[in-house]
Amino acid sequence: MKYILIASLCLLGCTSNAQTSEKPSGERVLASLFDGASVVLSTEPLCDMVSVSLNKKDIQLKDHLASVLATSYESENVTTVTTSCSDSKHQSRNDEVIDIWDCMLVVNETSSSGEFISSSTIAFGLDKQDMVLLPNSLRCF
Repeated sequence: MKYILIASLCLLGCTSNAQTSEKPSGERVLASLFDGASVVLSTEPLCDMVSVSLNKKDIQLKDHLASVLATSYESENVTTVTTSCSDSKHQSRNDEVIDIWDCMLVVNETSSSGEFISSSTIAFGLDKQDMVLLPNSLRCF
């Protein structure tokens, strides 16, 4: 009887903790990233970027996005932008491990003949319930 009770409690606990959120669309991923555009990158340890062209002390995520997305502004180069997300875990500020969507924005630039020129990746965590950018989850490559 004791084992049946323990098994029942485990089953109830597992059921109540199941995630119901669906994988975010590309549109939702970009909207969440843009919603977090005012994040100051010096507060993100894995995305503390500088910008010579913008000549700012503390650049924000929106500044970095502008630089990354402007790769082929005046050229014949081809730029592709892709997004993706996968299930992951994240340690929150209060040391709680939570389920998240680990998402990426990847920007690749090639010449008109297909030769590689540059690539930039911004990876970040989205809260599975609210689809908001999680603090300290930005990673820039």
